[in-house]
Amino acid sequence: MPGPRVRKLQATMDVHRSVFAHISIPGIVIGSHARGQLMIRNVGTTEVRFWGEVDSSSAPGGAAGQQRIDKSLIPRSHIRTFLVIGKPAWPIGFVTLTARVFYPGETESSTREIDMSKRVLVISPWVLLAVVILLIAGLLFWRRRRRRRARSATPRKMPARSAPALTR
Repeated sequence: MPGPRVRKLQATMDVHRSVFAHISIPGIVIGSHARGQLMIRNVGTTEVRFWGEVDSSSAPGGAAGQQRIDKSLIPRSHIRTFLVIGKPAWPIGFVTLTARVFYPGETESSTREIDMSKRVLVISPWVLLAVVILLIAGLLFWRRRRRRRARSATPRKMPARSAPALTR
């Protein structure tokens, strides 16, 4: 192929959002894990061999996870997609997905790197259910207590006492 060999990749990472009643909040996922898609696109004039890794970590606590992207060849004007997953250590936690893609630069001895990172809040559906149940129980307790106080605040009519029996 005549001309310079331009090796150039572009990468994007999108994390799937939770949609509830047609409402989607960016950066928040309702579920047990964050799931996304890493898209690598060859925008250069020649095919490129690349490799990489996706690291996931959670806060608070939790060990880091790593997914390897094996060496792969991508023809020019083509796209490769990879599934990325991160899971929090607790029912509520921040998950950070960090992707690194490596490929040769101008020469075979040099490398280029694409770094990108996404951070999302992952909330388990069980936590939301527990919050709703606690709110309902608290509301019922408050109403019951309020009714008891209203009854005790109104003066009660005391029954008339009868006179003591006459004894001779």
